[in-house]
Formats: sequence, structure tokens, C-alpha cells
Amino acid sequence: MLVTQWQVSSVNFKLVPLVSTSSRYSFNANLTDRWVLALQEFFTMFTLIAILLPATAMVNEKQFGTIEQLMVTPVRPSEIMLAKVLPMMAVFLVASFISIYTMMLPVLEVPLRGSAVEFMIVTVVFCFTASGLGLLVSTVSNNLSETVLLTLLMLFPILFLSGSWVPIEAMPGWMQFLVLFSPLKYYLDLGLGIFLKGSSLLFMWREFLSLLALGVGIFWFGAFRFRRMFG
Repeated sequence: MLVTQWQVSSVNFKLVPLVSTSSRYSFNANLTDRWVLALQEFFTMFTLIAILLPATAMVNEKQFGTIEQLMVTPVRPSEIMLAKVLPMMAVFLVASFISIYTMMLPVLEVPLRGSAVEFMIVTVVFCFTASGLGLLVSTVSNNLSETVLLTLLMLFPILFLSGSWVPIEAMPGWMQFLVLFSPLKYYLDLGLGIFLKGSSLLFMWREFLSLLALGVGIFWFGAFRFRRMFG
């Protein structure tokens, strides 16, 4: 059939190189959707927790009037913030470890092809970033109900701009620019790269530095708002 279509002799046809085009999936050959869905849900839930826990801790102090008592002590505002943020980061890391090794790997059979230590490093940086958002929420809300509502309102644009719901390539240009300010976008790229691709941070250094820079900026702004309001 090809000989007739190309109008070449059978002798020349054997000498012509043939190119066969076919699609091949490199990191999920069986297209197991539960791998990606489980990781996306994992990152989404921990985004909510990482913002909500520091915010509720600070709002509790403000709601019960103990924040003023802390301010008259020799403790500096930065030390108060660290005392609230660091325990929440520890809880976050322990919950991540339990979720990965009791549910995702043995039950859902999500592969961990990269380094668990590198993933924990990325998780610490992301938790640091989300804690800045939590501090920012705590400066605006006055009680736990407002804290939950503001956290949910903040969560939806973060999720939408992360690429987990809508592909970034399908977004308009101005929205693709806003994607750069979503910390979950970098956490998704780094997490999926470590879990499914087995990539290292040396290979994904741009995403890691972008998340770190965004985290420093967000945490500084949240701490600045907190010190200005309570300092």
C-alpha cells in the first residue's frame, strides 16, 4: 500500500527510512489516575491545614485577649510568631509523614520514586509560605468563624491558579502571570516531580527557589502586618 501511495519501486522502498509516530507516556505509562488525584488532594488538604492552623492559633490569642498580655512581656513579636508557627510546622510534617506511609504508599500505591527527605524539605518551605498567609489572615479576622471563612476564600484562588483544576496553558495571559504568585503551583510541580518522576531538587532548583522566594515575601508581609497591629 505504501509502495503504491509513494510511487516507488519495492527495491527503493526497502531503502527508504520509515518514521512511525506514536504517543508514549513516560512517568505514568498505565495512566493510573488515582496517583495524580491522590497527590492533588493531598496537596490541597495540606494547603488548607497549613494556612488554617497558624491563623487559628493567633486568632485564639486575640479573641481571648491574651495577645495583649504577651505584648507587655519581654518577648518580642517575632518570638511570639515563631512560637505559634514552629509547632504548627511540626504537626504538619508529622501529618505528612503519616499520610504518605500509611495511606498513599501502601493503600493507594502511589510511587515515591524520588527522595522522601527532599520532599520533606519542600514541605517545610511550603509550610513556611502558608504560615505567612495564616499570619495575614489572623491580622484581619477577629474570631474563629471569620478565620475559617477567610481561609476558604483565600484557598480557592490558590487552587485555581495552581494548575490542578485548569491547565495553565488554557488560561489567558494575564491569569498565567497570576499563577506565579500561587505557592501551591510550585508545591505541585515539586511534589509530582519527586513522587512520579523521581526528580531531585538539583534538577528542579528553579521551582524550589521560586517557592522559597515567594515564601519569604509572603511571610515577611504577614509578619509585618502582625507587628504593625500588635507590636
